[in-house]
Amino acid sequence: MKSQIGKYSFDMGHFYEYQFEKIFNKGFNLKDVTYNGDDRFIVAGAEVYRNYFFKETRLRNMEIDIYGKAEDETEVLIELKNQSRKTGKKETGKFIKLKKKFDEENRKAIFIHFSMNGYTKDAETDLVENGIFYGDERKFPVIAKQM
Repeated sequence: MKSQIGKYSFDMGHFYEYQFEKIFNKGFNLKDVTYNGDDRFIVAGAEVYRNYFFKETRLRNMEIDIYGKAEDETEVLIELKNQSRKTGKKETGKFIKLKKKFDEENRKAIFIHFSMNGYTKDAETDLVENGIFYGDERKFPVIAKQM
């Protein structure tokens, strides 16, 4: 039974990736899919990739669920979590680290973190303080309507 639940969660994660890829290609308003978003409309300007690898250090690669460039060449990175509990600081740490690296390199980028079961308060605070937009299951119906 536990392995079936794990497979279901895994499959749902891929479903959410597909949904986000689809709306990125179609275009979305950042404030509609995130709690701390602004009124920017974002639409893919070229290819959108799922499971994209960024070289984080010489020894490790970091996989991003969705990566693409918007029409204005802004890089868009979307990380999705579908787990049974709220997402905490530990799970958002690498994404924040990558955002800081982009900031140091003065890269024009939008970082979006989406956790179906929400966030712990400290994770939410960390995301906001680091300029990362975030959403959860309550924002998902808005995403589904846009498809």
